[in-house]
Amino acid sequence: MTNAFERVISQDREWIKSLIVSRTEFTEIKEKENKTTDDFLKLLINSFGNKKRDYLYSKEISDLKYNLAKEIIEKHDVFSGYKQTKTYKRSIEKYKQFQQIQRLQQLERLEQLQRIQQLQKLNKIKATSKSYHAFSDVSGAILYLDPPYEESHQKGYINQFDSQEFYDWAFVMAKNNIVIISSYSISDERFEAVYSFDKARSTLQSGRSKKENEKLFMVKNS
Repeated sequence: MTNAFERVISQDREWIKSLIVSRTEFTEIKEKENKTTDDFLKLLINSFGNKKRDYLYSKEISDLKYNLAKEIIEKHDVFSGYKQTKTYKRSIEKYKQFQQIQRLQQLERLEQLQRIQQLQKLNKIKATSKSYHAFSDVSGAILYLDPPYEESHQKGYINQFDSQEFYDWAFVMAKNNIVIISSYSISDERFEAVYSFDKARSTLQSGRSKKENEKLFMVKNS
């Protein structure tokens, strides 16, 4: 993941455009034994729920949306604001008769590319894969922490994440910093929820109860 982040912030707009792939290309990349960082990003951006497993669009409309996204990029060179382009508006009118208007309205892939481009503005940030313990000497800072959720699957981590050890560390760090933790719940009673995203839901929270909302936690009375 660190390599992917560094790749994003070091490349230009033309490279970002190359990250859109068709369903066929997606399948070919997925089946490759040795994948590059670019392959990883293409699977991430073009997959449903960013899980790198299933293609973003159903088989029935995948070619339609892929071709439309490519045409908008080539003719108008935009990621965000694509709904204002003549190409998009023409396509909406054309496919109304086929009752595909709802399917066309969101070109999620272009929105993903816009987020990638925004990351490039962070080119002064240095990515690292160090343990959070490496930052124990930080003082006078605002620490926004997004650890693995308690009792969640942790297939993407080399070692099992110890939530309680992390909370102990965060509690100590809060003595000299403003510490904010993003999570659905925290079992450690030293922390309390200070904000709840009641309306905003993550696209990555599949499998969790729909009644659960992501919250921001801080040390009590901090």
